[in-house]
Amino acid sequence: MKDFKHKPLTQSICRACYALPLICLGHTSFAQTSTPTVDLGHEVITITKKPTRFKKDVSGLSRITKTADDLKKEQVMGIRDMVKYDSGVSVVEQGRGGSSGYAIYGVDKNRVAVTVDGVAQSQSYVDETTNSGNTGSMNEVEIANVYAVYIAKGSNGSFVGSGALGGSVEFTTKKASHIIPTGQDHVIKSHTTYTSKDKRLAQTVAGAFDDGTFSGLLQYTKRKGEGVHAHKDAGRGTHTFTRLGSFEEKYDLRSPNTLYNPYRFSDCVGDDCIMYRLSPTSDKLTLGNRSPADLSADETTQYQNSQHITETILAKDYAGYERLLPNPMDYESDSYLGNFSYTPNDHHHFGLILEDTRQRYDSRDMTYCSYLPLDKKSRCDTNMAFLSTYGRSGVHLKENTSASELTGIHKKGETVLPSLRYTRIRLLDEFHKKQRLGVSHEYTNAPFFDKISTSITHQKINQDTASTKKGCSIYPTVDENCEVGTDKAGSFSINESAYYGERAWHGMVNLDKAWSAFGANHRSQLTTGISKTQATYHRTNINTHARHLASHVGREDGVDVYQDLGVKIFRDDVCFDKANCTRLPIDMTNTFIGASYVAHFDKLALSGSVRFDHSNVRSDDKAVRNNTYRNHSWGVGATYDINDNITLLAKSSTGFRVPSFQELYGFDGNDGNERGGEFHFIQNLKPETSLSHEAGIRFNNGVWDLEGSIFKSRYQDLIAKGTLCTPNANCNLPKNQQTGYHNAQNADLKGFNLRGRVDLNAVYDKIPEGLVAFGSYNQIRADRLYLNDGDWHTVESYPLEAVQPGRFVYGLSYDNPNDKWGG
Repeated sequence: MKDFKHKPLTQSICRACYALPLICLGHTSFAQTSTPTVDLGHEVITITKKPTRFKKDVSGLSRITKTADDLKKEQVMGIRDMVKYDSGVSVVEQGRGGSSGYAIYGVDKNRVAVTVDGVAQSQSYVDETTNSGNTGSMNEVEIANVYAVYIAKGSNGSFVGSGALGGSVEFTTKKASHIIPTGQDHVIKSHTTYTSKDKRLAQTVAGAFDDGTFSGLLQYTKRKGEGVHAHKDAGRGTHTFTRLGSFEEKYDLRSPNTLYNPYRFSDCVGDDCIMYRLSPTSDKLTLGNRSPADLSADETTQYQNSQHITETILAKDYAGYERLLPNPMDYESDSYLGNFSYTPNDHHHFGLILEDTRQRYDSRDMTYCSYLPLDKKSRCDTNMAFLSTYGRSGVHLKENTSASELTGIHKKGETVLPSLRYTRIRLLDEFHKKQRLGVSHEYTNAPFFDKISTSITHQKINQDTASTKKGCSIYPTVDENCEVGTDKAGSFSINESAYYGERAWHGMVNLDKAWSAFGANHRSQLTTGISKTQATYHRTNINTHARHLASHVGREDGVDVYQDLGVKIFRDDVCFDKANCTRLPIDMTNTFIGASYVAHFDKLALSGSVRFDHSNVRSDDKAVRNNTYRNHSWGVGATYDINDNITLLAKSSTGFRVPSFQELYGFDGNDGNERGGEFHFIQNLKPETSLSHEAGIRFNNGVWDLEGSIFKSRYQDLIAKGTLCTPNANCNLPKNQQTGYHNAQNADLKGFNLRGRVDLNAVYDKIPEGLVAFGSYNQIRADRLYLNDGDWHTVESYPLEAVQPGRFVYGLSYDNPNDKWGG
């Protein structure tokens, strides 16, 4: 016989059932007896309403909802872990430890909206004038501060607004009631996690209280770790490479015992002062009519030293374009969250939320060659190497004086050319800072409406990125803190930094109403709001290099005489007086009004939503076009129950995206049409739009919960960088090239989704109760890609570069029947 274990809720219901006969007896007339009465007592049952994927769209198609309990159960350490069990959704990596949002239904970055409590997060901004500037990373939401996340796959503009072309990711913030156990009025919690793949340690400490009138949550989260490590055996192999070296060219090897270009400095006289130049190694040196066997011992040594240097080192230590292992990275973040509320009575609730989150990523680009290559055709960076090997000459310096690298002039005792003395490294730094202040008011049981919610939020997000290339520690030593100095001839640093910031004010009012009529339950919401966002961007680029200078002053007895001018430090501000390094602020004001409606009939359920947005773009930047964008979006959903187990599902929705700040600032231009110049092209961009349709079927009998659907999405007027030729004009002339961002591309895609859950205990009672098997599969493919009309010279991006391959996710989950543990 099977033993049934009642959960607390089941036990309470059973007790109520047992009490019913006694209650009935209490209302029946019997003769008085001396039988004592029994007080059965009472039990209070608190049911917490949890978010579901059916709240906004009754079909629930392509929607994912997770609460803090779900995130904890899935051992989510960050936004990447958050979607590891969800096919069709992925995080976009930007290459320096950070991320650039999410990829859904073939599009990513700014085409997938990300919000926290209804406030849009920062956009992805890439400065295409440089490889070292802003990288396009977006601020990452601290997952420990999240109570619930709603993920919508497919157009979702009617709920989120601009950016929800391929989908949206909406976060809601944790508050005191979410962590205080039932029956208690306060709690202090500490949560520690560690992942070995990136040696990341996370510590969260939180305290919360709720006395019925005042409640509050204070939480601090610290994360510290590294980048993802390859398997330790991958770094134990060796790597062999050949690099440029230098040698003392004392002899002209084409003739026996012939000295070659001797020299001395003017402040030193005598045979002991005579020296010989240093030259880069080369495989093109000739011996004339001589063979290696004809060389003397000293000439043979020189000939051997003139050959390129071949080294073999551990794979983990190699830095160059052939490196396969990931870059080393240090990561650190700090997040403070305060969420407080005041409830003076049953009708009014006031809230205050404070957040300060900072994230830092420090890494070394190990694909940047730590050595100098054999010639200028190599993939290694040769910047700041003033060597004849790379075709450099004295004109590359600011003073009309030869540098020792070019002439081979060196001080006595030096055996290596200055440019070859130091290890070349590239350091990448990112610092993201988010600050948020929000106030809110909820008026429940208001006249006509069930609830009126008002919120005002001020949010400031700054993203500082930096790239530093330097060579100032003796090869092969790596010293990330070394500096350029007069005692280090040939040392250099190239410091490039970029600042991108968004400051936003966001206000919103929600009016909620639920009622019953015509045999159905209805729920509606009216939403209106305004947001003002200002974007700013600027960058700096300063090159510093130390050069040993010498001036030729004469020739005596076949010996060149030079005046030693010492080591001088040159500094070059590349961005000085350059229009493309600084943009004037852009102000975008968006007002919107929207409505949503849900109705549940006997077998039929319907949902609908609509939203109207009005956006104004204003800037004093002469390369930015002031504009006004008017957009509307809508969504409908429906379900029909064929029987108790089978339900038909359908939905349609639209989305839009106004041009991003990067696209509004525009392309900086090139020779002949520089930013702000006479012929610089400024496009009148239109919003991007999308339309999604999806239909499916669900089977749920309490044991099996299976769902399948097919979908199709259309994207129109996608913005891409390209060059459009002026009609009937010579496109080879810069003035006839409309180079910049255009509404160039269109794309159609289609695919299908499958997901399901099975209660294994219900299938076979020998399996422990609470064990569930789950799985999901998503497949997308491009159906049609085409350009808008025009004489296109080039279009540089692919419209659906974020299309994901088919992905199957499956696994087991377990929840102990007493709900105390699981996995």
